[in-house]
Amino acid sequence: FWFCQISPQDEKRKPGGPISKRAVPLEKPADIGPAQLVAASGRLYHHMKEDPQSSIVPDSSYNYGAYMNLILFDKKSKGNGMRLDVAAGVEIREDGNYIIEFDGNIQLGSPNPKVLEIDENAMASGALKIRYNSAEEHFLGQGSVLIRKEALCAKGNLLVDIRPGEWHVAIGSREQMIMITPGCTGWGGAGWIDVTQNIAEVGLGISFSVNVKFGVDLKAVSANVYIDAGAAAGIQAKAQYKPKLVLLEAGLWLDIWAKVIADYNLKLLDKRGSCTLVDVYCRGDMIVVFNPPPTLVRGRVSGYLKVLGVFSCDFDTGFEKVL
Repeated sequence: FWFCQISPQDEKRKPGGPISKRAVPLEKPADIGPAQLVAASGRLYHHMKEDPQSSIVPDSSYNYGAYMNLILFDKKSKGNGMRLDVAAGVEIREDGNYIIEFDGNIQLGSPNPKVLEIDENAMASGALKIRYNSAEEHFLGQGSVLIRKEALCAKGNLLVDIRPGEWHVAIGSREQMIMITPGCTGWGGAGWIDVTQNIAEVGLGISFSVNVKFGVDLKAVSANVYIDAGAAAGIQAKAQYKPKLVLLEAGLWLDIWAKVIADYNLKLLDKRGSCTLVDVYCRGDMIVVFNPPPTLVRGRVSGYLKVLGVFSCDFDTGFEKVL
């Protein structure tokens, strides 16, 4: 067996410790057209496999494996315009079966780009994960998009899961709905679609959002305060469409949320930071279950309250009644 990895020197790695496969920042970024390669790593191995504890270990059942991770900035604005992180790997077993993986994320309009970290305050971001196992004939793809621009705020995710005799496609979900709000404040749309080989679930609704930003500047302290609050409500239904059409469930849903975040600057101490002042979320569902019988009414309310990272509480209650 043998193993080879090419990457810049990782100063955080302890001598004799595991070798991380993730990209390491380059001392001098390399220009690639309009982009700049700012971090990289690659490995190739024979009769070895990935191990979560020790990074990589000998295993004769694996023939070859390879992995590469690249991080790029747009050259013009040094990452403010774009940060792209792509990673891909393949492992080929002795019996000819293989596993292919791809993991990528991108941020656009980033106010504070960092080489190894995703900027949560980027104007737009997206992520994509793909995995294929040839032995199981199993394909799994997951994607997400988040847009926060003055003209439009939107978020959503996608799931594609395919294996022999089964498939599952979901555009959003009850927990992570597709939400579109023109102008980022006011009325918008929300919902999800979830379909398998014999069952379909749909949720549709409207939302009202408020996004406010204001600044406070005192002699010793300055801060920017961001408020994100709103509510969304709608209908949902689940039905079997194969082998015959049967209504399984129908009902109403409601979400309420509010979050207040402060970015502060302690001028006398020359210290900057960010903290969440308040984070509130409440979810409610009222569902009538038609099939399988008997017919039920099922209700549930859940959520949480967090204040300054000091106080927090969760709640989850519900009921079920036979009609």
